[in-house]
Amino acid sequence: WNTSAQIVQRSIVQGTVQNLILPGDNLYVPDKSYSEICSNWSKLGFKFSVVAIGNHNKGYDNEMKYFKMPGEYFSKHDSTVRFIVLNSDNEKTADAQGKFLDQELRAAQERFIFVVYHHPSFTLSGHGWQEKVKFQTAIRPLLVKYQNKITGIINGHDHVDELVELNDRLPMII
Repeated sequence: WNTSAQIVQRSIVQGTVQNLILPGDNLYVPDKSYSEICSNWSKLGFKFSVVAIGNHNKGYDNEMKYFKMPGEYFSKHDSTVRFIVLNSDNEKTADAQGKFLDQELRAAQERFIFVVYHHPSFTLSGHGWQEKVKFQTAIRPLLVKYQNKITGIINGHDHVDELVELNDRLPMII
């Protein structure tokens, strides 16, 4: 919590946003708890509506428990929007996540479909997508296969703001 975070928070409050999407790295200060870090947001009524696990956390189980996530990867949807949330940090489940993503995208009928995960599939920063090559290898072909169905991809990890397009069609918000 610093001046930059306060400025961002004021801007979001002025925009009357209440539901936040956290694309990972949800705990940078390992000696603090999630509630200590997130209380500056939750006390103002912000909801952590969609949360992905990043590479800065207190363990997957602790992160899932605090943010009430149904699993390391999951889908959340209503009649209009579907968020498919993956755990790019866990390459042990990369193949299972690829199968899950394929099933979710094949079945998805919502008007807006977003795929959310931490480590971006394409990057302009010093972080390379090769950091999680097994995960990327499992999902990248599916992003191309379903690019006409996906509204956008939301990633974190790069510590810069980027908007790029996959195949001049699929927006990636990093």
